[in-house]
Amino acid sequence: MQKISSFPCVILCGGKSSRMGCDKALLPFDANFAEQDSKQSIECEARQDFRQNSLTQFVYNNLSEWFERVFLCVKSKDSKLLEYNLPTIIESRVLQENALDCTLNIQNLAFKERFSPLYGIFCALEFAQKHLDAQYVAFVSVDTPFINPMHFENLATLSQQKNYKVAYITQILENGDKKEHFLLSLWHMSMKDTLLNALKNKDFKIGVLIKNTMHTSLEIKDNALSFNLNTKETYHNALKFLQSYATRHKKH
Repeated sequence: MQKISSFPCVILCGGKSSRMGCDKALLPFDANFAEQDSKQSIECEARQDFRQNSLTQFVYNNLSEWFERVFLCVKSKDSKLLEYNLPTIIESRVLQENALDCTLNIQNLAFKERFSPLYGIFCALEFAQKHLDAQYVAFVSVDTPFINPMHFENLATLSQQKNYKVAYITQILENGDKKEHFLLSLWHMSMKDTLLNALKNKDFKIGVLIKNTMHTSLEIKDNALSFNLNTKETYHNALKFLQSYATRHKKH
């Protein structure tokens, strides 16, 4: 299998998981567990057995089949995900190394604001600029397990046609409506300063930021993108889908 080697991929794992009720990145997520799962069986918190294959591991393994360089992006050095010993970008460390933690005054932000994905995207671009030879960085949210990595090749083609700074996926739903997935996206390195200014001004709306710059969107029909794991119900639905997904994936 030929990998997408021209740019790295970053899995954003720094969300607060408020609707899930526990850290969704650590939830068990494999076909064997899906067969045993029952909606009434175990509470979300009790499921977080770190020894089991987690959602993060599933997403990382899927993307690693296509990208030569895949990184997790976590909020701080206290993240349990560091125990996986996978390539990881730590937001707090990037901000400290660049003397930005005080400038951005993160400690005085509202709880919700501290978990803005813009921090992860900015820190990943900052890290990539210093340590990786890449003009673009691909982003995937950890709660979107069934993303097809091939979509990023199409995003890259779109971006390079007219030098777009951001390209993201728009899902065409079965009823014809459209759902924009701003965190399934490709960002040019030049967006780093724009992101920093947004963070300084506390402008955390990612959709507004993207649409105020040179951007494009890839419209696709992909029902698998509907499994966005924000609640226990969507987690259980994804586990059910996982069994058929794993069977199809093995065939390919």
